[in-house]
Parts: sequence; C-alpha cells; structure tokens
Amino acid sequence: MKKSLLILAAGLVGTWSWSCSHSPSRVARDPSAATGAYSLLAITDFHGALESDTAIVGDRQTVTFGGAEALSAYIHRLRGALGPSLLVDGGDLFQGTMLSNSYEGAPVIRFYNELGVDAAALGNHEFDFGPAGEKAIPMTSADDAQGALKERVREAHFPFLAANVRDPKQKLPDWVKPSIVKEVNGVRVGVIGVSDPHTPSTTNALNLVGLEFLDATSTAALITAEARRLREEEGVRSIVLTSHIGAICRDNSLERIDDLSSCDATDIFQILKMIPAGTVDAVVAGHTHRQVIKRVNGALVLQSGSSGKYVGWAKVEVREGAPNTVIFGGMVPVCVTVLRGQGFESCDSYELKGKSGVIAKASFLGSDVAPDSSVTKLYEKELAEIAEKKNAPVGNVSLDREFTRSYNGESVLGNLVADLQLAMHPSADIGMTNGGGLRNNLPQGQLIYNHIFRLMPFDNQLAIVKVTPPQLEALIRSGASGKSGAYVFSKNVRFELKKCLPQNIRVNDRPLAEFAADHVFRVAMSDFLAGGGSGVREVGLPPDAAEILWSREYILRDAMVRVLKSWNRPLKASEFMDPARPRQVILEACPAPASSGK
Repeated sequence: MKKSLLILAAGLVGTWSWSCSHSPSRVARDPSAATGAYSLLAITDFHGALESDTAIVGDRQTVTFGGAEALSAYIHRLRGALGPSLLVDGGDLFQGTMLSNSYEGAPVIRFYNELGVDAAALGNHEFDFGPAGEKAIPMTSADDAQGALKERVREAHFPFLAANVRDPKQKLPDWVKPSIVKEVNGVRVGVIGVSDPHTPSTTNALNLVGLEFLDATSTAALITAEARRLREEEGVRSIVLTSHIGAICRDNSLERIDDLSSCDATDIFQILKMIPAGTVDAVVAGHTHRQVIKRVNGALVLQSGSSGKYVGWAKVEVREGAPNTVIFGGMVPVCVTVLRGQGFESCDSYELKGKSGVIAKASFLGSDVAPDSSVTKLYEKELAEIAEKKNAPVGNVSLDREFTRSYNGESVLGNLVADLQLAMHPSADIGMTNGGGLRNNLPQGQLIYNHIFRLMPFDNQLAIVKVTPPQLEALIRSGASGKSGAYVFSKNVRFELKKCLPQNIRVNDRPLAEFAADHVFRVAMSDFLAGGGSGVREVGLPPDAAEILWSREYILRDAMVRVLKSWNRPLKASEFMDPARPRQVILEACPAPASSGK
C-alpha cells in the first residue's frame, strides 16, 4: 500500500484542513461557490468482525486493530471532526466469525443500528445463512431460501440496497430497495445500491432460489435511470453509489488517481464508464477486500478494505450550475494499539514490514483512542454463550509457523485443507479446495476451534464428486486460469503449469494418461464447489456427479477438526508444502487474473 493513500489524521485545524503528514488531495475543484456540503464515511466487508484482531509486526510485536469498540470510537470522532455526514456500507456484513455466524448476523445488525449506518449494499455473503434457523440451505419446498437474511433486513434500522436484483416476476424483491434519499446538512443525497452480478458463483446458489442478478450492462442502465429519477422526482442534489462490486488496484497514490493501469479489469470500472459523467459523485465499493482510491468518469471510488480495519472518508461540495466537487479525505486505519517509531505510527501490518519501534496506544485527532466499550452490551450474551467452544483446543495439534493461504495458487494452508478433505471420507480418492474458500490464515502455536472457524466460516457440507480423467484435467485447467481463484489438490495429485495449461498430471504417482478415459475418481470438495461455484460450473460436470453428505457430521470445519484431532500431533509447514517439490510446478507463469471473487 502506498503511504500516500493513508492520510493519518493527527489533529484538525479549522473546518477543512487536516494537520498530518500528507495533505488531503482535492480530487476536483470548481470556482463556483458551494451551496452545501456533507461528508461521506465508507466502510465495507465487515464480515462479522465485532471483536478486535491482532497482527505480528516489527520484532515479533503484536498490534491490535479493528473490532466494534474501536470502529465505533473512530466513527464518532470522525463525525465530530467532519460535521454532518453519511455512513455507507459496501456489503458483506455478517459472514466470517463465530460471534456473528452462530446467530445468523443478528449481533452485527444491532451494532450497525447503534453505529447509525445509513445504507448498505446487498453483498453476496448476505445469503450464506439460507433459511432462518439450523438449516444452511433450503431442504424442502417450505423452506425460505433467504429466510435468515429477511429477518436481518427486518431488524435493521437502515435499508439494504440492490437495484439490480430481480424476483421471478422480474421485479425488485420487496425486502430490498433500489435507493434511498437522506438529507445531510441541507443537501438531499440519493444513495443507490447494487449487488454483484456474479453472486450466483460466489455463494451457495441453492440460497438464491427465485433471484436473478442482472449483468454489468443492465446494472449501468439501472443506475443511470434511478439517478435521473432521484434528481427529477426527489430533488436530489448529489448521488452516492454503494456497490458490492469492487476493484483491485496496486497503485493508489493520489497523484495517479485517474490512472487505472495498475488496476485489474473489474465490473465496477466497466459500469462507471457506461453511465454518463456526473451521474454519480462517489462510490462506496466493496467485495474484493482491497483498499482503493480512484476516480472513474468523474466519480470517486472509495473502497475501505475489510473487517472494519479502515474507514474511508471524503467531502462532497454541492454547487449551483456546476459539477459537484468531491475532495478525498483519507483512509483511516482503525487501530487499538500501534507500532510507533521515528516518523511512523500504524497498526497496518503491510505498512510496518521491516520496521521496528514500540507498542503504544493508538491516537487519533490529537488524543489516545478509547475504544467504545458501551457497544459490547449489544452482544455480550452471545459472547458468553460461544466462549467455551470458541477457545477449545484442537487436540494436541500445533503449527510450527503461520500457515498462510493464497487466492491464486498453491499454499501451505490450501494443501493442508485439501489433505484434510481427502481424509474426511473413506471413499475419497482426491481432496480439493479453492483459494476463495480459505478466509483466514492459521497462526503459529496451539490450534483452537476459533482458528478453524475463521479459516472456514461457511456452513459448507462435504461433497463427493465423481470425475473422469478428462474432467479432472478440465478442473485443474479451470483452477489454473485464475478467473475464480486457484483449486488446490491433495498430496497425491501433482502437475506442471505452463501459461495456465496443465501438463504431466499424476495421481498417486501414476500419469493421468495411463488411466482409462472412463475411470472414476471420487473428489472430496465443498458442496459450494460441487454445485458449480468458483468456476466449477464451466467444467460442465453432469448434475448427478455429486453426492452431498447432508449431515452435521460433514460440515467441513467440524469434519476438519475431527481429522486434526485424529492426527493429534504438531504439524510442520514442510509436510504440506515442500519448496523443493511443490504439488504445482510453475514452468511459465499465467497472466494476472482479471478479478478476485470474495
């Protein structure tokens, strides 16, 4: 991350200027007098992160960041400093932690209500809980596939926005809205929301029964039409788009805010280029878990990472007879403690690579940050209920170092999970997982249940899928393409990759070419993959190829714990990924993938 993206506010002088190491960059200026102004605060992809998290930085030192208490404290200070503001979320509020998932996101809704969120985009992982109650997917015709989500929508004091979702009658479902209008500091602001067109491939499609997600072209047309309606019928003077369609840009320096050459081609940029310039003033983006600050076709794109680790902010000046002006303010890290050294103070592990200093309380706007402990009352009952299971050790299993994941390739963590899936069922010949399904690294030291939960928070079931040798090769090729994240296979499958094309595939040390074309391999994978998610649908496996093991015994994370307990020993990273003998040998690198689905 470029330092110039992080505008760290140390003190506020007057109404508009920050006293800090970098001055705010003015994204656009017009000499016409402003007739009104408001601030925009942006968060996204909270993923149930109500509790703070830690990272090892510097000389094996620990910093603490995120969590509801700290996020609340930072939001309140920003509001106090910036004046009238709009707090908008980019989607994916619930999925990812025991505290949230065990109650289908209800604690997050209570926190967001307290925080005063004005609107949220409808994220793909909002659908993960399926029917309300124990079932993770609908099992009978009486089960409401979106039952849990609808309960959260009813509880929320803010709307979920998704103008590009349609029900079987080609209408917007009655539990979401296309937009809302908020008056902020005398300015009527329209907030339009859109969901990711690729949602059917990034959550369990069984929970999307009856819903259609419109493509990028249709989404752009809907945004244009809704913006026109808001201006003509509702008297709106400024429009914000909240979009669970995000971006990936490697260079976010403000001096190159209009330069998209470091960015992957993603739908949000395509959509913004298709709508008339000036339609949208600012975009609160999400989904890709990255920090992004870009301007596209006149709209400021503000994407604030994930898990409540950052708050982005901007000022919008509304002008009479001239384009509105958007001033990028900053991307504020939500720190509880920081590593402080000469010329720096941060809790961002990327920024702190190779640096040393002392651990100190975080300060913001001129004084130490005091986490807002009052929000804990919103979920303290649930915290107590899950504490014992959350902290239960996984037998005598410990790791010799952090087991890390990779979205687009082989990793020690991916290999471990694939091996665990192979061991989950006696009929399995091969284990397979996907990079996007691994949501957190496993830390060095003793494993506890919560580590496994954070790695695999989804209520996915184990599936056994029958594939022939040509289909196995097609699976490997699909995963190597990088379009939907890599597929990682158990230790008995090895191959070489040359520009994404697999060759010299071996199963149990036997060349794949030696197997009869109708030979059947039984591949253990998640029901999400077996149902066609993350690109598996493109392989064209027959519908009857998959057997999903509908039993609580085969919820993947719990089956994983069961296998680990049977191993009951310390694990070394070298057992699962030997640099001298990788499972996937890269002869020639693939082109960079177009996007990252989360």
